[in-house]
Amino acid sequence: MTCTAAAAKTLVLTYSGIIFCLGAAALGFGAASVANTTFLAHLVPQETAIACLIAGCIIMFISLMGCVGTCFAHSRKCLLVTMTIFTLAVVVVSVASFVVVFMYQDIVKLAAKRNFTLPDADKELTFAEEQVYAEVKMGWSKTFDACEPTVYDTTTLNSDYCADAAQCVDLPDNLINMYCRADNPSTLVYEAPDGDMEAEVAIASKGFGWWVSSYCLPPPATFTAAMASKDNATSPFGACYSSPWWEAAPLTQGEPVYSAWAPEGEPFNAKASFCFCAVSVEGSKLWQRLIYYSSFAMWISLALCIFFFLAFLAELYLICCRKKDMQEYYESNKPRDERFIRP
Repeated sequence: MTCTAAAAKTLVLTYSGIIFCLGAAALGFGAASVANTTFLAHLVPQETAIACLIAGCIIMFISLMGCVGTCFAHSRKCLLVTMTIFTLAVVVVSVASFVVVFMYQDIVKLAAKRNFTLPDADKELTFAEEQVYAEVKMGWSKTFDACEPTVYDTTTLNSDYCADAAQCVDLPDNLINMYCRADNPSTLVYEAPDGDMEAEVAIASKGFGWWVSSYCLPPPATFTAAMASKDNATSPFGACYSSPWWEAAPLTQGEPVYSAWAPEGEPFNAKASFCFCAVSVEGSKLWQRLIYYSSFAMWISLALCIFFFLAFLAELYLICCRKKDMQEYYESNKPRDERFIRP
């Protein structure tokens, strides 16, 4: 076996191992998304989770075919050809993924900087921007609806409704809190926020209602003034709420968190919760984390593009160029025993 052939086989086998791991990761991601019952599951459509399960199984199978085809490049060439065609598709998808992630990061970074508003009155979203904005809207709306939220002014609760209710013990005044009825909260008191906890970790561990209440919603006076002037684009919140890319649903009062004594909530909707987070310094950290992760994804996808292309060239070599090497080997004057040893 020549050094070139050995290097080509090593590269293709490494590539097959990486593809197998990616297939296993896709399979695990799909399984986790299907089984996940937290609000994060609503950010991943069910169809996407099922597609990941199917794609993971197919990718793992093809990677095994590539390993066999590489180790037995002459007797199992059809397997190597199949792997090569798949690799070409992977190269194309990798390049497309790099472009998509690059554009996604740029769009989200600019949108977060503008608090998800369109500052130019005549500006229209590009196709890429429409897709990103639509995904943001869909993910947030699904999360909000699954929460079944009710928003309370804690001062009003304490003065007019709580009385001796156990759920109100130690409930502080002068807060606007959003409670997820879907979580069946046992208390209206939220834990104090931990500044060292990243946004995505906090949401996953403490819940969507806690995160919006702790990092996004302002004190009652500011909340009331903002909701009263929500269609006035002169304020940051109003500019976000009145932006045309998201048509706000009618304001609704959430049902009582505790039917025995609690009142209906303040008028609220998904876009209001989104815009309060968009204009909040702490709330906007969620988008900063998203940008942070997308930058990693962008450079990783670029590295994978280069690696997959090199693997594609190595597979072409094993298919097309090794035939000439084998012909020269068998026509050599080596003893008969050696001619039957696969190089």
